[in-house]
Amino acid sequence: MAKRNVIWTRIADIQFVGILEYWVKKNKSTTYSKKLIKLTSERTKKIAESPYIY
Repeated sequence: MAKRNVIWTRIADIQFVGILEYWVKKNKSTTYSKKLIKLTSERTKKIAESPYIY
């Protein structure tokens, strides 16, 4: 199966940035936000490769 592109809506992108900013403020560190970015990126790649698994 061909790999597809996952396109985030503008609202989803704004909300994701807001979530990352919230965790930076709450933890006073970027460590958890970086972990969330990594997990989201991995999951997005899986969705692009096999969109019907979710």
